[in-house]
Amino acid sequence: MKIGCQIGVWGGSPEQTTKEMGSAGIEGIEVFTVHLNQYFGQEKGVRKFLEDNNIELTGAYFNNDKFISAEKEDEVLSEAVKAADFLAKVNSSFIILNGGVPKNQKPEGFNNDDFKQLAKTMNSIGKAVKNYGVSACIHPHAGCMIETPEELDKLLEYLDTSLVGLCLHAAHQVIAGADPYEMYEKHAALVTYLHIGAIGEGNKGAMLGEGILNQKRLMKPILEAGYDGWIIVESSKQDVPAKDYVLKAKDYIEKELLK
Repeated sequence: MKIGCQIGVWGGSPEQTTKEMGSAGIEGIEVFTVHLNQYFGQEKGVRKFLEDNNIELTGAYFNNDKFISAEKEDEVLSEAVKAADFLAKVNSSFIILNGGVPKNQKPEGFNNDDFKQLAKTMNSIGKAVKNYGVSACIHPHAGCMIETPEELDKLLEYLDTSLVGLCLHAAHQVIAGADPYEMYEKHAALVTYLHIGAIGEGNKGAMLGEGILNQKRLMKPILEAGYDGWIIVESSKQDVPAKDYVLKAKDYIEKELLK
């Protein structure tokens, strides 16, 4: 297994962040698809930059406010394919799909057709990016259409899991007021990419291994399912520099969760 970090935690420009992470011994960095736009057409240079800094681009996080719009499905698909083409050219393997649209987009709640359309769009993305050697996975996210175990189960009625895997991060379920362990214990076999983070009382940041989440309980079903992919640190703590946090998280993962 390899350990990386999400750029949203680290902060800074993509170039500087990547250099710092590589020099610190972090094996990979996950960015957002919007970070890729300025580098389209420069894939050869980006690939060399990554190699020179001894780090991999693990994947890119794709968020789109049109995920449940049937009329905009082709537009969303086009954006995802453009990102997948770039990712493939820099030897990156994942596009991480946000957990649908924000809940405040439909305050009255989402209906069955919304779940069907979200699955249809994500299935289309999963099928298309596969042609580039890129894998799609959905990330249940706090404040989004898919944030609780019940919402994920509803989506899975329509989602083709041979095309779209699962990326979990239990802190989002804590924020949503849901059981943080259910997705792991029920759907570990679907996990193809993994975020990890800690959260304390009042949804405040915490050091990995501290806070209110039992990380060993979360990791147990993942390991038992045979997971051997990326573990991406996505967590922070006030007054702890991001670099220090990530290095301590890496040490904790290697010594406490993977031993």
